[in-house]
Amino acid sequence: MIDGTGKVFRAIEIDNNFISFSRIDITRYFGNTFYSIDFAYHDTLFSFGGYGFWHMNGQLRRFNTDKEWSIEKVYKIRHT
Repeated sequence: MIDGTGKVFRAIEIDNNFISFSRIDITRYFGNTFYSIDFAYHDTLFSFGGYGFWHMNGQLRRFNTDKEWSIEKVYKIRHT
């Protein structure tokens, strides 16, 4: 993934001196995910938060089977 773009690439050919990448998403650039926390969980890519459009965001995004990012609901847990 390239910071801030939402674009997702897969390494398709690897040898000692060369790596080829193929873009696997159909994301449009919105510029709101700079400095996001990107991670994989159970073979699914996620992206949390980020900076863009002059503010921070707290969105949790999941890379779905349609090769796009979807926003997931984040539930707030209250401690009593």
